[in-house]
Amino acid sequence: MKVQDDSKPYDTINVTPMLDLAYVLLVIFIVMTTASIQGMKIDLPKPSNKPSLTPPKEMRIVRILADGGLMLNGASISMAELESRLAAAVARDAQMPMMVQGDPQ
Repeated sequence: MKVQDDSKPYDTINVTPMLDLAYVLLVIFIVMTTASIQGMKIDLPKPSNKPSLTPPKEMRIVRILADGGLMLNGASISMAELESRLAAAVARDAQMPMMVQGDPQ
């Protein structure tokens, strides 16, 4: 029987243990993936052609002009009047949609 000498380099590398490890990892991945997918249940909402019963909310659009002026829904307005109108609108509907636009320069 010939014994490998330490001074001589190896001619081949044994890849069998690496392939065994790759196959085991592949089997574990397949088993875990299929086990997790089978247990998942999702309840999706059903589509409907009925119109929404809630009326669309009126949006307030505040525009700040380049000269410092203000517009509410396209009409010029002062700062004090804007504050009072927005406060009244929020008192009626706390979820009032509002958009603020700046004047392009």
